[in-house]
Amino acid sequence: MLIDKNNMFHDDTAVTSAAEYKGDSLDVLESDKLDREGRGEPMEVIVQITASFAGGTDCKFETITAPEATLATDQVQYASPTIPTAQLVAGRKIRLPVHLAEDDTFEYFGVMATSTGVHTAGAFSAWLQRVGEDQNSYGA
Repeated sequence: MLIDKNNMFHDDTAVTSAAEYKGDSLDVLESDKLDREGRGEPMEVIVQITASFAGGTDCKFETITAPEATLATDQVQYASPTIPTAQLVAGRKIRLPVHLAEDDTFEYFGVMATSTGVHTAGAFSAWLQRVGEDQNSYGA
């Protein structure tokens, strides 16, 4: 599988405090970004831990939608279970389901990480892909 940087929300984003990390968003109305993926086709988000987490208690990852690119007024679409810090090790991949339906009214889509406690280390990348594109990435 090749990762298209246009479909990335996070690229090695550090998580080193107790906060929310929203990262970049995709404008789902821009056909040049999603037409090749096939709007209405089942999609998923892959979150890959790129640097093992340390400190803190846990973290969860959510797919969110919003009417603006900053994702300031986000609505959670799907939330992963809360994952203990000890399980957030480099290389782990977490799949989050998403389906970009033809009649959805939101314009922007993104991924948010919510950390509990202060992490002294940890980073992740997240991207959009077609369901089943990387069969070896199951690991949540």
